[in-house]
Amino acid sequence: MSETLRRSYADGPYGQVHVLAGGPEDGDSPPLYLLHATAYSSQPFIPLMERLARARRVLAPDTPGYGSSDAPPEMPPFELYADAFVDLVERTAGAGRTPVDVLGYHTGALIATEAAARRPDLIRSLVLIGVPYYLGEEREERRAVLAARADLTQDFEQFRERWDYFITDRTPGLSLERAYACFVDELRAYPRHWWAHEALFDYEPQERLPLVRCPVLVLNPDNALARPSRDAARILPRSRVVELPGLNSAIFDLGPNILAGEIERFLEASPGE
Repeated sequence: MSETLRRSYADGPYGQVHVLAGGPEDGDSPPLYLLHATAYSSQPFIPLMERLARARRVLAPDTPGYGSSDAPPEMPPFELYADAFVDLVERTAGAGRTPVDVLGYHTGALIATEAAARRPDLIRSLVLIGVPYYLGEEREERRAVLAARADLTQDFEQFRERWDYFITDRTPGLSLERAYACFVDELRAYPRHWWAHEALFDYEPQERLPLVRCPVLVLNPDNALARPSRDAARILPRSRVVELPGLNSAIFDLGPNILAGEIERFLEASPGE
């Protein structure tokens, strides 16, 4: 665990929400919240958070049902994940510390945009990475993969594909220890790991993204989500895309300085004013 980040819990609509946080609590910059991908937790953000926490307050909550956050009693509509995040910001940002900035990755990107559409008074700007903007047949194809349901059994073979993805075929340069941490992180969500993805694919982002009025920076690594991210940026009214051809996978471990540099330049420009 990081020496510069600390764990805490906040109350939420479904129980306790785990939050990883660091950086000065009384700085001049608005807090930056980071929303993770499914089915992970906030832990993949650690290298980036350590870099960003040198200059600003950073907080990364675990989405309800993932990481160390309590789960809803049943799969909620996607909009309720955004409502849960809004509730958390109101509880944790601190007096006089809103509006806040938000970084969303994959599922977290659309939670962030939905929250911004609902509460423009609460969110100053967005940084999005890997936006899962899928429509039509492509959406159903991705649903079949990402929202596949699986009952928990005693047979390790149910996890073989994920072991190979994270460990055996891990990205060159990513340590075995970090790869294993990501493998374990995803498995913590079983057997509810598919909930947020299923809710996501029942959601209509093409109707909601045009409602986001704050400035948006889309950081675009060279991977399978590069094209969907560009498509999403086209309907976000105040978006700008920065292509990152040198990054493709394990981006928070292998490119935290690149990401942090782009994020800091964007946020320091006071984009919400």
